[in-house]
Amino acid sequence: MATLSGGSCSDDDFDVLPEDEDISTLEELNHQLVGSMDSPLMNSILGLKCSTTDSSAKDGRIPSTSPPIDCDLDLPTLEPTIPDGAESVDSSFSMPSSNVSSSVANAPAKSPAALQLRHVERQLSDFELKMEALKRENAALNLENQNHRDGLASFAEVVSSLQRQVEELLKENNELKEVCASYERRERLREETLDQLKQDLAKLQSLNVALQMQVEEDESHVIALKDRHQIEIELLTNKALSREENSDQLNSSNVETSDSSIEYQCEGCSDTFSSEESFIIHLHCCGRFQEQH
Repeated sequence: MATLSGGSCSDDDFDVLPEDEDISTLEELNHQLVGSMDSPLMNSILGLKCSTTDSSAKDGRIPSTSPPIDCDLDLPTLEPTIPDGAESVDSSFSMPSSNVSSSVANAPAKSPAALQLRHVERQLSDFELKMEALKRENAALNLENQNHRDGLASFAEVVSSLQRQVEELLKENNELKEVCASYERRERLREETLDQLKQDLAKLQSLNVALQMQVEEDESHVIALKDRHQIEIELLTNKALSREENSDQLNSSNVETSDSSIEYQCEGCSDTFSSEESFIIHLHCCGRFQEQH
């Protein structure tokens, strides 16, 4: 609410207004100012002026001086106070300065009251200008507020979209984590299987080496046995030959005395031998006999 404050002045600064001309003007100004602004100082000034004029008219005389009132009015510039959070300025604060201007124009030019009213008129004009500026500023603030609200709504939509994208990314991330975990399990199983295969291969290689060594030992043993058998066969052959020679000699000398002789026949090739040693040597060399047995 705008407030007015005033100083004091002496009686001699006011001239008495004419009875027929200025009473109606002052009453009209009083009603207009009271309807447009709540100023105790203006009401007291105009009420005091009207009461002075009325008392002079009732006495049938016009006093040369008015009652002592304060007239060193130091009316400050009206500064409206707008509460925080207000959306708009009430249009009832505008002052009807046109009516005041027309009323003051009809007042005497040299009247101090008219000068004071003109001063009030200028202040009211300034107040109206400030009110218009405040209205424009309020409209601009409302527009800016609406723009901010629209921006916040757009920002909220963007945030909601980003939240949905983040949720989708989190879901996809969880799926990828599950796939990676499954892949890691398969990889661990493959590594374990590979380690087991490596161990089995190492065992097989060691077994192969042992078998190879055993084969080599067996081959050397077989070769030794073959050599031994060959030597034994040669020895037996030599002994058999020597015995045959001896037996031939004995047989030739004893053919006439012996009526019958013992013969040995091979089952494989059906060869006959007269001596047992030659027959045994033949059995070691006969392939058919060995196949049968």
